[in-house]
Amino acid sequence: MNFPTYEFYKKIYYVAVAVAIAGLLFLAGYHFFDYEFYGIKAPCVFKVYLSCYCPGCGGTRAVDALLHGKLLQSVCFHPVPMYVLVMFLAYFIPASYTFLIRKDGKIYNWFSVKWLWGLLIVLLVNFIGRNLLLWCFHIDVLGDIL
Repeated sequence: MNFPTYEFYKKIYYVAVAVAIAGLLFLAGYHFFDYEFYGIKAPCVFKVYLSCYCPGCGGTRAVDALLHGKLLQSVCFHPVPMYVLVMFLAYFIPASYTFLIRKDGKIYNWFSVKWLWGLLIVLLVNFIGRNLLLWCFHIDVLGDIL
């Protein structure tokens, strides 16, 4: 079985650096133009036909709140964007240590497949929890259905 090499991880790190730079440039432009994502609404099949939230409901608003620095509001809209940011940092910080400071050929990485399982669990708990609140207690978390 061939395991990924140090060079392979280094290439992935360079991609992560490019993504971080692109994200920072986007963030700068986003704040410069004071843009808001969720002004345009597309019809959601879950809302129209099932009268419930889809697994991604609130995601765009969560990203918008995150980009405005409103961390708690972002998590309330949808926890996945914040979770993905934490996952990215959990990879990026140790990888920076590995490739910029250490340079000894050892991979210092905190990221594992368990993070992806955690992402799936967060997504499902959010989806089920919101719809249970809606159906059982008539609490419309995002205010889009009732």
